[in-house]
Amino acid sequence: MRLEVRGIKHLSAARPVLTAVLVVMGVLSLVAVIGGVAAIIWNATSPTNFTLLGATLSTGHVGVAFAGMGLLCMLFVVRAVLNNIRHLATLPPDREES
Repeated sequence: MRLEVRGIKHLSAARPVLTAVLVVMGVLSLVAVIGGVAAIIWNATSPTNFTLLGATLSTGHVGVAFAGMGLLCMLFVVRAVLNNIRHLATLPPDREES
């Protein structure tokens, strides 16, 4: 299936916002994963259960939960940004003003 790109101007206008969202969430997710790895190294154990955006994680280690939250957040953000790009690309072009 080939996707016809018609909304190039829409993509250009949305690019700074989508890039900022990816960068900010990428940094926050990376901090969560690094914090999770540090908690695993320091052997921080505690029964941990959480549900994040419909995904449930139950573990006895805080580091695993923290790293899992970071990975899940990044997964959902990347999916949302890619869906937005796909929808923006299929928008009809703006009418030229005469």
